[in-house]
Amino acid sequence: MDNGAEPDPASSEPADSEPASSEPAGSRQLLRRLRQLAMIVVFDLGGPLAAYSLLRSAGMSALAALVTSGILPATGIAIGAWADRRLDVMADARK
Repeated sequence: MDNGAEPDPASSEPADSEPASSEPAGSRQLLRRLRQLAMIVVFDLGGPLAAYSLLRSAGMSALAALVTSGILPATGIAIGAWADRRLDVMADARK
């Protein structure tokens, strides 16, 4: 289906191909997503569970181990706020 628009003859790229500059932007977005996923796994899931288990096995009370293992998610929030230069109140729940 032709919409009547003709490609710009001055353009050196074919009309169907994407500009070369979109590839680095896509890889940056992928790296950003992977960094976010790694931070969730380390600071919000695995880290606190491992810290709690280790602290409990070392003889710390349950309350003290819970409070201490809560430092990791707080650290993750601080790192995310520093990296993004903003504090996400809803932690990107809209995405």
